[in-house]
Amino acid sequence: MRTRISLILVFFLLLSCHVFAQWSVGVTGGATLSFRQWNLIDLVDISYDPGLSYNAALAGEWRAGRLISFRAEGGYQVWRSRTKAEVTDENGGSLGEFTINDDLEALSGALLAKITPFNRLNLYFLTGPSVARIVKNKAMIKGKLPDGVEIPRSQSFDLKESGIEPNQYFVSLGIGNAFNFGSKGQITAEARYQIGLSNLSTASTVDARISTLLVNLGYLYRLGS
Repeated sequence: MRTRISLILVFFLLLSCHVFAQWSVGVTGGATLSFRQWNLIDLVDISYDPGLSYNAALAGEWRAGRLISFRAEGGYQVWRSRTKAEVTDENGGSLGEFTINDDLEALSGALLAKITPFNRLNLYFLTGPSVARIVKNKAMIKGKLPDGVEIPRSQSFDLKESGIEPNQYFVSLGIGNAFNFGSKGQITAEARYQIGLSNLSTASTVDARISTLLVNLGYLYRLGS
């Protein structure tokens, strides 16, 4: 009886070691460059310049084989768009120009397939769906305001009043490279483009999209022996 129990324990120990050996956990983060389009149907388009901000996430990765792995991520992204504004006098003369950084802050998640097609290279490709829930809209003024102009330099807006649709869906395409770091660790360098699929606006008269380029560094640690 003791021998049978011992064999069962050894079997489950070996099984758990094999399963955990396929899993890695870690963190990733870096720069986010956002591209926002805001088109008023049959009217005018509001122009935004791409803005640079940041993202960070926790990651778990399961290796299904030499060729393919699957990664789940959950984190936080800030999508920044920039627009220039000008204050004029009653005759149309310029009193000053400044830049407005319009930030959308979002909780994000992704399920990605990681494909490593080359035997001797750690180069890989990423693809899969990602989702985000916008939780905050904040605007900040950069630059010198004209004398006598009283505008808050930083303010937050209600998403419903701003006509922002909080739930956003994307398709991600990317490329990366992994560098061994110790016996179980890897440093990753990645570039990933998130293509926006949903309307950023709640208004039927607006066709708005946001897409983002993520340039990240990460660290993954393999569990098990």
